[in-house]
Amino acid sequence: MKTSVIPKVKKIRLKSTIIYSKKITMRFSKNRYYQAQAINLRACEVIEAEKRRLGTPQWEKVTGLLDYYEALGENPLIFTAKALKGIFERNKTAAKKEEVAINYHLLNLISKPELLALAYKVIQRNNDALCKGSYISKEDFNKLNKQQKFLYYKSFKLSDGMSPYWINLVGSLIRRGKYPWGSRTKLYLDKPRQPEKKRPLTIPPFVDRMVQKAIEMVLQSIYEPYFEKRNRSFGFRPNKGVHQAISAVLSYQNNGMRTAIEGHIEVPYDMLNKEVLIKLLEKRICDRKFVNLIRNRLNYDFVERETKKRFMPHTGIQQGGIDSRYLFNIYMHELDEFVHNDIQEFVDTLNERITGTQNKKKAWNSNRDQQKKFLLQLTKAKNKLKTLPLDRTNLNVLKQRRTLHNVIRKIRLNDHKKNHMSSGSKTDRKIRIYYLRYADDWILLTNANSEISYQIKVKIAKFLLTTLKLKLSEKKTLITDITKAPAKFLGFEIRNSPRRPLKKEPVETPRSFQKHTLRKQSRLVPWVAPDRQRLISRLHMKGFCNKKGAPLTLPWLSSFEPHVIIEHYNSTIRGLVEFYLPLIRNASSLHRWIYILRFSCLKTLAQKYKSSIIKVFNRFGCDMYSPATKTISVRVQLNVEGSSFFKEWKLLTYKAVKQLINLEAHKLELGTIYWDAERGRMGNYPNKKGGIPQVINLNFEDKIS
Repeated sequence: MKTSVIPKVKKIRLKSTIIYSKKITMRFSKNRYYQAQAINLRACEVIEAEKRRLGTPQWEKVTGLLDYYEALGENPLIFTAKALKGIFERNKTAAKKEEVAINYHLLNLISKPELLALAYKVIQRNNDALCKGSYISKEDFNKLNKQQKFLYYKSFKLSDGMSPYWINLVGSLIRRGKYPWGSRTKLYLDKPRQPEKKRPLTIPPFVDRMVQKAIEMVLQSIYEPYFEKRNRSFGFRPNKGVHQAISAVLSYQNNGMRTAIEGHIEVPYDMLNKEVLIKLLEKRICDRKFVNLIRNRLNYDFVERETKKRFMPHTGIQQGGIDSRYLFNIYMHELDEFVHNDIQEFVDTLNERITGTQNKKKAWNSNRDQQKKFLLQLTKAKNKLKTLPLDRTNLNVLKQRRTLHNVIRKIRLNDHKKNHMSSGSKTDRKIRIYYLRYADDWILLTNANSEISYQIKVKIAKFLLTTLKLKLSEKKTLITDITKAPAKFLGFEIRNSPRRPLKKEPVETPRSFQKHTLRKQSRLVPWVAPDRQRLISRLHMKGFCNKKGAPLTLPWLSSFEPHVIIEHYNSTIRGLVEFYLPLIRNASSLHRWIYILRFSCLKTLAQKYKSSIIKVFNRFGCDMYSPATKTISVRVQLNVEGSSFFKEWKLLTYKAVKQLINLEAHKLELGTIYWDAERGRMGNYPNKKGGIPQVINLNFEDKIS
């Protein structure tokens, strides 16, 4: 007899999907930073001596300056801070009452030298502070007056050299409605995961960026209360971020959610309609001069750096402006309101059709009638089987008995399936939705089936096209059953178990040897894991591994000192663990990526010393008694003012980096921020250490001075 061979199922291996580019890898490696770090360490003794020589305390001079400014009276910046806080409080009161507050006299606030100076202080330390804009056309230049031309020439200088004269001149031109918006420089950057594609970026002049920052601060004081009231937007807002968005996904509001609609908009910044944005701003702003300032700011032109050609786009908002992302949030807030009102109303109408005591009785009666029908069919089949004699020579009788056996088997199988179904009827399940947005990416979780999810997707696509003039991407907008496949959002995989999870509960009887018992929870709880495809693509892009995830050496780092190489890898491991560990369910899902980074470091050191990994461990190994703590360390002797001491660098393990993070406190903080806003809290957030206070922070007026 021929034996049937069961075919082996091929396991799909995870592979990187990007095209490797050494140019991009070198750009992300930050060689200059680590080279400067090595030079500073070698010259540590000289640097410390210069610090002591130049750092002579001048207490009398500093005390005299403080007394002088205190005698001048109250800081004029406090009046501007009080005006911003007053706008915020007025809009907060309106947001709590579900009303719309109208805001006046905003242009005078933006033209205040104190606000412009504060905006300058915020952006002058950014990385793009030294980037220059482009030149305007000759026709536009000839239209400028003497003061405008004077400011135009200043806008091409660097951020250094800004003085009260320039700030007062900018404020004066803004008040008179004659501020000369400059021309932008447009360049194209390589996309991190798609080197064959380019990402456009426009760079405005530095003075324009200062005015844009002042506009953003005023817009934040107006719109933050409404964003906080809805609590569904987490992108590019103060005190919000990716962690707050994912902690919202993990809230108990999403228990039982099985379906996810992953939303993606095609080229959202380029397709933004300027007139629609102006109309949205006019709903809450009644200041014609302020609206004209923003209208002139939106009517920008740019010059491509490569072709030197000038363009004037009719739609879109440039990526690179300081206030562009916040203006886009104002634009997309209409989608948040549409989902909260119209989509929720659509879901409520569906719930009215399928819920109610009458439908419950119908479902219960139908189940009871179906059970009676099963019993009646089974009894008839058994009685008919008893009447047939067991005659193996009669083929007709055997066929009849075989068909009856099949009928009985089908009836019992149907009854078996019915007993394993959920006790609640599908017609009795209340449909729920949960929507979340981060800039132009959004996700909607629901417990509805795929047909209803498709209807929701169609309604959102129609709203975006007709109202906001944006197009929903059909390829990237997916409807996913997260009990079978994960939904991807902000670098995480959102999953849900197909069965209810088991929860440990302590046993009450003291004499029992069993410490815990398992009990099923009432609903399906969502959980997240790292996006594996994104991680392997990123690590491959940066040269840490090949396409299949095998660790590789970084040859351009092998010329540095060993402690500099270890510091480079430690910063990557620390950032990876700090980003994912507070939110993911299974900490073991990080082990593979830490392994890739650690062994890439070992291979780089092995190439530096032209040896093997075993010899590297023999030379630098420490804590070798356990695989969890086994690592390498490098000690460097430093001499400062005649005294010598040692500084040590250890290659981080998972156990070591986990001890550096206070997981419980971080999880509690994330949950507190989300639930405080969900319960109606608006503002009064503690200020971040080293950051400039914003209008939603605690004691904003006092700290800003």
